[in-house]
Amino acid sequence: MIKRSLKGVVTTWLAGLLALLPLLLTISLLAWLANLLNDFLGPHSMVGQLFALLGQPVVDHPVFGYLIGWVMLIGAIYPLGIIVQSRLKKHLAYLLDKTVRRIPVIGSLYNTADRFVSLLDKKEDADIGAMSPVWC
Repeated sequence: MIKRSLKGVVTTWLAGLLALLPLLLTISLLAWLANLLNDFLGPHSMVGQLFALLGQPVVDHPVFGYLIGWVMLIGAIYPLGIIVQSRLKKHLAYLLDKTVRRIPVIGSLYNTADRFVSLLDKKEDADIGAMSPVWC
């Protein structure tokens, strides 16, 4: 009788442990990633000091200069994203498509998925394997 109750407690405890492990692994992975990013991009890293130098003309405090540098970087990336979306989107999609199709195993899977999607596509001009040149 004691063995049964002890077995029930142990199995319940193990079930709780198994339910808790994914959460612990996720928290550990996020902490490791945050530490890694802090080492490479934090205020005391080489990149962080560059950001502090970018923000130094605006404020005198090194931490605020670092944050201003990050804001300047994020602000500079946005217009680049607008240019890519408006002008380079078709060209980059064509280049990525051609590159992925050349990888032996992934290319064949990509071709199959592309054909399947084109079958499900309800456009009138959809055709299996038909690719229009984008570099016009």
